[in-house]
Amino acid sequence: MASANTLKFNIPEKLALVKMIYSVIIADRVVHKKEIQRMTDLTQRLNFDTSFIEQAQTLNTDESLAILDDMQKQKKQAVGQILHEVAKTDGFMHDNEMSFLLNIFGTIGIGADDVH
Repeated sequence: MASANTLKFNIPEKLALVKMIYSVIIADRVVHKKEIQRMTDLTQRLNFDTSFIEQAQTLNTDESLAILDDMQKQKKQAVGQILHEVAKTDGFMHDNEMSFLLNIFGTIGIGADDVH
């Protein structure tokens, strides 16, 4: 499985990924400083422009999921790993985060075993 660092995401994919990262962060209705820092670290690590955070908010969830669903399997797996990593950032995974992740994974056609 390819690393998220080695995959090239196009702009719509980047926006959809940032939207989903943000959605995972707010899924438990508590935004931790570590989660915001993780989002910032990920955008830098993946060479995402920081303006994507604001731009991504213009996408709705369905649009984002459709974009992610159209990606290659390797990219979907990388997205799953990233979202799982974000959900665990605050030290635990809230039930809402787990439910949200499983919904995303099911929608884009990957399983929990694809992200480990």
